Amino acid sequence: KILKPLLLILSPMVLFLPSLFNYFSGDDWFHLRISNIQSLREFFNFFSFSHTAQSAAFYRPLPTQVFFSLFQKLFGLTAWPYYLFVLICFGYSLYLVYKFALSQFRDTNKSLIATFIYGISVSNFTRIYFLSAFQEIALVIFSLLCLLSFEKSKLKSTLFFILALLSKETAIILPLILLIFNFKIVKKQITQIIPIAIVSFVYLYLRL
Repeated sequence: KILKPLLLILSPMVLFLPSLFNYFSGDDWFHLRISNIQSLREFFNFFSFSHTAQSAAFYRPLPTQVFFSLFQKLFGLTAWPYYLFVLICFGYSLYLVYKFALSQFRDTNKSLIATFIYGISVSNFTRIYFLSAFQEIALVIFSLLCLLSFEKSKLKSTLFFILALLSKETAIILPLILLIFNFKIVKKQITQIIPIAIVSFVYLYLRL
């Protein structure tokens, strides 16, 4: 029960292992520059909805500014630790894909096949080989954690929704996905979706 999922998670990771020999490119240099901070105030600027010296064109502070700032402090311009962390996060996202597929299919083999197909998808090349695309992996992780935790804990689910919004703007569709997959639960008690709805409206107001 453990060996098969483990092998199917490790296989795509091995496939993308050459990414560890990659270096910074393109937007990476921009994110390295704006995330090279010297004060706590500049750190909070990462999360500001108004323009600051630490702002980027898109609002993705967690997997861009915070990620680059932390790793720049720890490893400077040594690139492989950045890529190793991204690869580990990718492996964790595959585990969550498997867990979510299992919750829907109720079949181990179907879930393993779905996870493997997702894992070897060519779209993962950009996510893993281009550090500035790390938000794609972060979005998958927090979105799936939000979906998986909704039944057990609405507080955790809301927290993961907020983290997903801090990863990429497209997380705003999560409330709709939650409704689709948990329609029976929400139908019985509509108040269960209220915290996530409030977060959505506040986020949209601040962004727009």
